[in-house]
Amino acid sequence: MTVAPINTAVFPLFSSLPAELRNHIWEDALPDATEPALVAHNPGCWRVQGAEPDTELEYHHELLDVHIEMPMAFVNREARSIAMARIRQHGLSIKPRREQYPVFTRPFNPSVDALYISRCGLVDIIEEALELPALEGRAVSIISHFRNIAMSDTNPSGKILIGDLPEFLCCFTSVKELLVVVNAPPALESVGAKSLWKFASAPGDAFCWTTNSRLFDICGKGEHFGDGVVAAMVSWDYLAQEFTELRVSQSSFTVRPIFAYPG
Repeated sequence: MTVAPINTAVFPLFSSLPAELRNHIWEDALPDATEPALVAHNPGCWRVQGAEPDTELEYHHELLDVHIEMPMAFVNREARSIAMARIRQHGLSIKPRREQYPVFTRPFNPSVDALYISRCGLVDIIEEALELPALEGRAVSIISHFRNIAMSDTNPSGKILIGDLPEFLCCFTSVKELLVVVNAPPALESVGAKSLWKFASAPGDAFCWTTNSRLFDICGKGEHFGDGVVAAMVSWDYLAQEFTELRVSQSSFTVRPIFAYPG
């Protein structure tokens, strides 16, 4: 006797379940729109405002958005009603895409999301600002509001990137943490293509810079823990020297490891 293979991707009795149970299942299948995300810099976020001598250059993080895939919104009427309730709850916007389901978006949250720095380097963001015609010959104050930036530990130019970090932070004084993605997937570089990447804390030492010690000290109990990825980055003598010279106005700064995973 031949036994037909079971298609585990189909549950034909789903429609026979009680409506309350079906709703719970739909709700559990929805993505969490509030989880911290890695978001790449987009050209055009800089805005010049004011006039000399009070010219300001502000980085408008609200022009960045987090893409959230929610195909459930297009399955059937029941699933769509559950999805739309979640969409309204979090104030998500919808963006059409060619030959694909539309994608939903939420604004970049400067207190929890992180600006991901890919191979383009930290200084590229500043160079874009300096090339704005409106800034020619002007002295400006730079304003930013996001607190986290992230970079990959496997980035081939990682040492160059972190070497540029002190100068970058002199401009972006709102930044308080560098999140180092350990065992970073190669596909992470596609974050600039609007794919959603989320992150969570990874095991390992976090290091804090303080103006008093002028060193990166282990945060917490003072015991080494983890694979030493962050320790190797912050132990670079050049980095401490640059922080000493350029970060005199900053009270503290933290470098800690994270894991990144597709949303």
